[in-house]
Amino acid sequence: TLLNDLDTLLATMDTSTVEYKQAKFNHEFVSADGSHGVHNHTYAESLLVITINELLGIVESPTNSGIPVVFRVFQNYPNPFARKTEIKYALPKDRRVTLYVYDLAGRVIRKLMDAEQKAGFYSISWDGRDNLGRRVTTGVYFYRLDAGEFCAKRKLVVLD
Repeated sequence: TLLNDLDTLLATMDTSTVEYKQAKFNHEFVSADGSHGVHNHTYAESLLVITINELLGIVESPTNSGIPVVFRVFQNYPNPFARKTEIKYALPKDRRVTLYVYDLAGRVIRKLMDAEQKAGFYSISWDGRDNLGRRVTTGVYFYRLDAGEFCAKRKLVVLD
């Protein structure tokens, strides 16, 4: 079965990586209560797709139409970065998308996106500048992407 296959994969992975820990958490979440997520098919399927993709290193598995199967915000790359980083995400449905960068105090540093977008794959570049065009200081920042009922946050690090 799928969960038995995942158990085998999890046993052979490098346990020190963030991806492993995220995949392990997702796997345990849907298998811990014995229902294997059958009480919420859509949610369980999304978690299992993410788990498998993380374990196998797959960026995303689009449908035949090229539309993503699940909502996903990927970790920016490179991270840390000095001049420019890319934030990629997958949108399974048409939605209004907002993407903001915040400092550790929770203040909005930069608005990167606020628009209606069709379902698909997207990439947004950030040059490390605030809304006034000034370079931000070295440090830890967060970005948050909202798209209808979907929301995801990730940490990024800016270097000089």
